[in-house]
Amino acid sequence: PNRTFEAADGAMMITAGTNYHFRKLSEVLGHPEWAVDEKFATPRARSLNEVEMSANIGTVIATKPRAHWEKVLNAANIPNAPLHTPVEAFNHPQAQRSGMLQPGEDGAGIQIALPLKLDGKRPRYRKRAPKLGEHNAQFK
Repeated sequence: PNRTFEAADGAMMITAGTNYHFRKLSEVLGHPEWAVDEKFATPRARSLNEVEMSANIGTVIATKPRAHWEKVLNAANIPNAPLHTPVEAFNHPQAQRSGMLQPGEDGAGIQIALPLKLDGKRPRYRKRAPKLGEHNAQFK
């Protein structure tokens, strides 16, 4: 699989396209038999039976939160990542440390800054985003 799955508390991405990764994923999910089932034993077989395979995986992933699966999958070297909601992304420690979240010009809201620095400094926004309908009269 190379897709999103719904854990108990939100979505996450899991990639296990090789036979090695699929075997490890099957073991971690408590179903080592999946890796030797002819419907899932090869990348082609998994592709042809993707709906059934994804349903099987999804049923197990839905039983526990993303943090559990992230820990277990990381320990097995299976590529994965949580899919953050906008609120989760803004509150994530990496976003907080990066300096990419800047207060809006009028103090209301947050703006996302450019993901780069020029001469060691992150460019600041000079203007806020327009409010809904603010410039409508200019386009009539």
